[in-house]
Amino acid sequence: MERNDSYDVSRLFTARTGHSVVALADKLYLFCGSDNENILNDMYVYDIHTKTWSPVVFKGNPPHPRSGCKGVPLSTDIFYFGGYTYRKGEYFSDLYRYL
Repeated sequence: MERNDSYDVSRLFTARTGHSVVALADKLYLFCGSDNENILNDMYVYDIHTKTWSPVVFKGNPPHPRSGCKGVPLSTDIFYFGGYTYRKGEYFSDLYRYL
């Protein structure tokens, strides 16, 4: 059994639920979710080699803030589908491609 590493990332982004984490090419991509106050549409990437988190800047228009979307890696891209806003009850059926 290997040692478990734990990292406090509260200085970089808020604690959240309903987020999506996708593994692609030695990196983990954290997208969307909700915290105690907001529905989010931010993205962060974790590099497993340097053990660092960095914010991702979107090119063009980012998806609307959402919780509960699903992401899947395909080749060198990540596709995100759906999600919802729990406060307004709006459900999304859109598909976004992140490269």
